Amino acid sequence: EIITDAMGAHFMASGEVRHYMTACDVVAMDGTAANKVGTLSNAIAAAYYNIPYTIFALSPDTTLQRGEEIILEERDGSELLSVRGVATTLPTLKGRYPSFDKIDASLITNIVTPRGIFAPSEVGEAYP
Repeated sequence: EIITDAMGAHFMASGEVRHYMTACDVVAMDGTAANKVGTLSNAIAAAYYNIPYTIFALSPDTTLQRGEEIILEERDGSELLSVRGVATTLPTLKGRYPSFDKIDASLITNIVTPRGIFAPSEVGEAYP
């Protein structure tokens, strides 16, 4: 079966998800992660339904001590206003297009790295 990222909470609520897992784009040393938009809402739903959330990371970014230092990209909102040159909204509307979510370490159960599996609070110790 295939579902989209926007369907995560639905299946979590129905009890069909036992563990939520994603890759991530960056992990700060405090265990905060950034990943594609949609990840935060699923992480919040997982926490609400007491479902463990594990992220997979190549390695934390040792230059980022705290999640507040992660800069999130926002794409050109005009990309949302048309498809193949055909307007899909009123011309008076503007689009917002955040590319990434920041996921607080409190929502993450484990972070899997090449050095092992860590609680978010242990990342800084594992990557001094």
